[in-house]
Amino acid sequence: MWHHSPSYSVFSVGFAACVAWRGHKKKSLSSSGAIAAWLIGTLHLLAGPQFGLTLIVFFFSSSKLTKLKEDVKAKLEDDFRSGGQRTATQVIVNSLGGSVFAAAAAMQVGGVTQLQGTPPAALIGGFLGHYACCCADTWASEVGVLSKGQPRLVTTFQVVPKGTNGGVSSLGTLCSLAGSLLMGLTFWLSGLLTLLKGATMPAVPCIMIALFGGVVGNFIDSLLGATLQYSGFSRTKHCVVSAPGPGVDRICGQSLLSNSQVNLVSSLVTCGMTSWFAVQIL
Repeated sequence: MWHHSPSYSVFSVGFAACVAWRGHKKKSLSSSGAIAAWLIGTLHLLAGPQFGLTLIVFFFSSSKLTKLKEDVKAKLEDDFRSGGQRTATQVIVNSLGGSVFAAAAAMQVGGVTQLQGTPPAALIGGFLGHYACCCADTWASEVGVLSKGQPRLVTTFQVVPKGTNGGVSSLGTLCSLAGSLLMGLTFWLSGLLTLLKGATMPAVPCIMIALFGGVVGNFIDSLLGATLQYSGFSRTKHCVVSAPGPGVDRICGQSLLSNSQVNLVSSLVTCGMTSWFAVQIL
């Protein structure tokens, strides 16, 4: 899939730049985030239309939900930033696994390298699992926090304040399933745009892999958040904070991983699991 016409290559670079520019203009991306998004978006589009469009749908849907009821979220989140303002680090974390698997799948299908012993299904499964995990986590976090009921900690089922790392709710769980399903459908539908054999897979496996990745990834993210990421309630700010300090009552977790690190670990583990799962069902 790397063997594109010059016109498609130019289109990929230009289209990715437009998406990144719009994200920066809408305050969904910081300046560094926009540059990272442009480079990563270009790589995905050059890997193939279905890889690029899956990334773009993830970005736009997640950005839209991030801006949902910002006034409410501002009162619940200590590190709230209007529009999301994702930095280069956050962009890379949310695309690293997908970028690796997209490039690997493109090289194998395109004939640049045979990647001996690695089935195409494993590479596509890893790619799809990554974005199913990231989309499920983002949708669950951005919508779940708006739930009328209080979330429960994934490890103990104890009721915890909204915004607590590792807190889950019925609304958030349903949204995580919807987000992963969207990734599966997007990859399948956009894959129909390519004429290269082996570049995509049928609808049912796409949906199964995406749902598997969303469920597994969201659980791993919640488990890590509840145990290795600190959550405390500030009596002065009246919201959940991510670091201990004066006037902060610990809710759960240890200060071992940041939010970005939790997202990175959960997405990479999910990539491996969905890669294996794809081989089993195909």
